[in-house]
Amino acid sequence: GGGVLAHPAARHGLPVGERLREFRGYVAGFDPRTRNPSWVVEHVSRRSAKGPGDRQRSQFKEDRVIPARFRSSLGAFRGSGFDRGHLAPATNHRRSQRAMDDTFSLSNISPQVGEGFNRDYWARFERFCQGVARAAAGGEAWVVTGPLFLPERGGATGWRGG
Repeated sequence: GGGVLAHPAARHGLPVGERLREFRGYVAGFDPRTRNPSWVVEHVSRRSAKGPGDRQRSQFKEDRVIPARFRSSLGAFRGSGFDRGHLAPATNHRRSQRAMDDTFSLSNISPQVGEGFNRDYWARFERFCQGVARAAAGGEAWVVTGPLFLPERGGATGWRGG
């Protein structure tokens, strides 16, 4: 209760300007212009990474709190060539099935190149953050992640996207 500003992550300050979404274990700043999270701040601890949460029982889902024309859709990923990349990884939120399920909201998902990134570098980054939390005083850490939109050559200016 108490809303996003009562969430423990807010004690560190939160960026402004996006739609804030509160979930078990993390808060997301969602940008309706890109239909992507701009950032996610999550609490990672020894306790949050252990428990009955099973990703095989979770399904990706649209965030129905965000109006349909502004939210990411399941159909947008079909045939796109991109993985649905978790910013707050499911493996960090095993303490309950509901916490695990929260990570499958598309408000926590950004398109990621699969082979070579989501399943490789990003997976290593997730393990690194888990190691930091285990080694930290108190066995916990706050982790902030976000997407990076890189421009491509082309268009009238010589660049597009980004």
